[in-house]
Amino acid sequence: MKKLVLDANVVFSVLIRGNIKIAEFIKENEIYAPDYILLELNKYEKMIIEKTKVRGFKELIMEIFKEITIVPMIYIDKENRDKAREICKDTDIEDAPYIALVLEFGDATLITRDKKLIECARRNGIDAVNLKDIL
Repeated sequence: MKKLVLDANVVFSVLIRGNIKIAEFIKENEIYAPDYILLELNKYEKMIIEKTKVRGFKELIMEIFKEITIVPMIYIDKENRDKAREICKDTDIEDAPYIALVLEFGDATLITRDKKLIECARRNGIDAVNLKDIL
């Protein structure tokens, strides 16, 4: 099975909207994310909690993160981190950790809802898919 690297915006969708299809997708696949995803969740915590429509918010967080393997950035070779920053410099440098993890795995697919990130990844030979197209 191909490894899937999940962008934070996918997790945000589950937490804010309680999207069951996405939650099931996460449970049914081999999902990875760089540890940077935790920083993004912390950064937007207040906004997520204010917008959430989900009951059992804390339980949902625990369920989601049981299914995602968090990869420390130190695991990713400096060469791949540098290449990812170069790839993302003109779109959104905050996406570099996700690109770096895909590069590290070599045969992974980036799953996101960010159209600019998908275009940027594909321009650079990286497999990237819009979550809507999978569901």
